[in-house]
Amino acid sequence: MKASKGFTLIELIVGLALSLIVMIAVMATFLSQNKSYIEQSKVIEMQESARAAMDIMSREMLMAGYIAESDSDVPSVDVSGESFTDGNAQNIEEAGTSAVTFEGDIDDDGKTETVRYAWSGTAGDSLTREVWEWDSTTSVWGASGGAQAVIDYVHDMDIAYDDTNRDDIRNITIELTTRTRDADPDYSDNNGYRTRTLSSLIKPRNLSLDGTAGTTTTTSGLTTTTEEPTTTTTEEPTTTTTEEPTTTTTEEPTTTTTTTTTTTTTTTTTTTSSTTESPPTTEGDTIGPDISLTIGNPSSPVGKNDTPQICAIVTDVSGEVTSVELKTNFETIAMNQQYEGHGSWSTPTDEYCGTIPKHNGETVTWCIEAIDDSENITRTPEYNYTQSN
Repeated sequence: MKASKGFTLIELIVGLALSLIVMIAVMATFLSQNKSYIEQSKVIEMQESARAAMDIMSREMLMAGYIAESDSDVPSVDVSGESFTDGNAQNIEEAGTSAVTFEGDIDDDGKTETVRYAWSGTAGDSLTREVWEWDSTTSVWGASGGAQAVIDYVHDMDIAYDDTNRDDIRNITIELTTRTRDADPDYSDNNGYRTRTLSSLIKPRNLSLDGTAGTTTTTSGLTTTTEEPTTTTTEEPTTTTTEEPTTTTTEEPTTTTTTTTTTTTTTTTTTTSSTTESPPTTEGDTIGPDISLTIGNPSSPVGKNDTPQICAIVTDVSGEVTSVELKTNFETIAMNQQYEGHGSWSTPTDEYCGTIPKHNGETVTWCIEAIDDSENITRTPEYNYTQSN
């Protein structure tokens, strides 16, 4: 019988080398995908934390100035021994660029609280929240329990107000930038930290109860206007020859009535009232919806072919929100109301989201416009970003 041949040494070496190359390629692919998964998990964690923190701040700051009705005596002093202490109780106790303190019944439990949100100004530090509760029995503020972290790894924070006088503040804008907990050596920007920025425009209704709201509120300029009727008086000579009361109507929307017994030439003063039409209102509702961004302006430059998503919480306590649109310098996009749950168990939320189409190589300017059932309009400030080509 003929003996069967085996593999030569060279063939074995070549086979082992090819197997090693394949194993190295598989391992490199696995490590790359695993690293990408880990980094993406960090980004998702960062974004979810930022949205939760912004939602908590926005909802609580909307209650600024709402003093609990059950308090037998309204707080007359502020919290003692703090950086914002001045001895006077105010709706807005502190209005800094990285700290804000306000009074209000934030949880609707019938007790007024002083709430302070603060960030140290050092990138990577936490945003903290501290709460004091008013004791109407002893007329003093209770102990706070210390500042608690709301979100870690804050990269930057800026709080802006529509007035430098704390008593006249009506709108508060928060811009919160967070970063991943660890640096990525393969990411060149921000020392290896990926960041996300959220913006929120907050209009606490109880701060403006002493003012008069206009029929249309536009927050791009953070101004509210009320148009009043104007009266114009003109003199026109008319000649009337009649012995009975007559009515003469000119082309202007005016009516002049004169009574004479002889043929005379009279000068009649005609008063014309010109009133700017206001949109129809429901039971005197003249305040537009509130808009608080939960996913705000993306960091520039946005990647090629990316389609940024914008989300906001839109509420209207005095009416019903009928339309929420995302307006850009290229198109108008209807924002979709978000739901919780699945199937027949799903319920609508106050959050609306919209996606901006890709605009490679362009600068995109956008804002959100919300309209209620009384046709009151609220717009956010304009934001912009660039997209890679």
